[in-house]
This record gives sequence, C-alpha cells and structure tokens, in this order.
Amino acid sequence: MLAYRDHRTGKATDVSLAKAQDDAIREAIALQEAVGLESITDGEFRRASYWSSFVERIDGLEIKDAAFTFGDECGHEQAFTAPHVSDPVRWQQAIAVDKFEFVHASTSQTPKTTLPSPPSMHWWRVDQGIEKAVYPNAKSYFTDLAAVYRQEIAALAAAGSTYIQLDDVPFAMLCDPEVRVEVASKHIDPDQLLQDYVALCNDSLRDLSPGVTVAMHFCPRQL
Repeated sequence: MLAYRDHRTGKATDVSLAKAQDDAIREAIALQEAVGLESITDGEFRRASYWSSFVERIDGLEIKDAAFTFGDECGHEQAFTAPHVSDPVRWQQAIAVDKFEFVHASTSQTPKTTLPSPPSMHWWRVDQGIEKAVYPNAKSYFTDLAAVYRQEIAALAAAGSTYIQLDDVPFAMLCDPEVRVEVASKHIDPDQLLQDYVALCNDSLRDLSPGVTVAMHFCPRQL
C-alpha cells in the first residue's frame, strides 16, 4: 500500500495515512457487500502485519527477527520479523475495538473482527521469543497471554462485536512434516507444542460472553 510506504518515508502524515486507510476499508466493505457476504471485515488495511496491533497496544512486546524464513518455489528464502516478549504481557487498551466500531458504522451486515490467534504470538520465534528473566517457560507466558485475549474479547463484546475470527498459521504449519522437523531441531517437541497451543486457545476463550461467536481461520505457509 503506497500510503504505508509514504508514511514510513515521511512523505505522508498520520492524518493522510488514516484517510487512505478509511477510504480503502470503505471500498473493501462495498466489495464484500456487492458479492453478497453477510460478515464484513476491514480488509486489515490498518495493520502492517496481522499481529502488529498486538505489539503496538499490548505491554511487554517488541519486534525481532523471526526464527523461521519463508521459501519460494525457486528456493529463495525471505527473512521476516515477529513479536518478542521482553516484559510481562498486559492488556492496557483495546486492540481492535476501534477497528470494529469503524466497520460497524460502515455496514448493515455483521462486522467480523479479526485477531491473530494466540499461538501466533509465540510461534514465529518459539521459545527464543521469550526473555527467560520475564517468563521461565512458554506455559507461564501463555497464562498471561490468555488473560490478554480474554480481556480483549470481553472489550469487543462490550462494544457490540458478536463475530470474532482468530487468524492462525501455527496449527496448519504443525501438520507439515518438514516444519515439524524444523521445530524439533530447536529442541521443541512438535506434538507437545500442538497440545500446548490447544490449551492456550481454550484458556483464551474461557468465559466467552453469550452471543459471541469465535471462529478460526487456518492459513498455511511454506518454510
């Protein structure tokens, strides 16, 4: 998106970037309505990455290089970045309520609020993405992370959001034998990790407000 590039280089202001995002989202909503969709998203035009809002609004997170690289069919590898836990994670402000409210005001259909899945906030750097002085192991981090999700989902429900989608990559990738070998090479049992992710998701969805539906979108990626 050109507006993001111009904003990064100083050619666009915060105000002009926000206007470009608003215009793009309204176009995306109109397209979804035109083809008959009954659940409407904002097209994620306000995010540099599907997890970036978490890093921006949740205490305790920063960005470092991912533990994995992506490869294409020609064998070229592409590095990328991922969330890193540098301090205890705490919910201090809503992550997606303002995004929900914009879509809600712009459509007569059901707004679908999208969040990165809980495992996504660990997977891309796995255990090396957690400062040991902050959390001695992943499970202790997962306890606080699940609390963040419960608070965010409660805030969305209070704002009127009834359909929340968790966008997930880790579950799909852990079905890939090559990925499982890569995980094992980092001294992590992929089967145990999968079970830990299931427990994390269940803990994140405890005490779900009546009338709120949570779905999960699986998005496979190739290493």
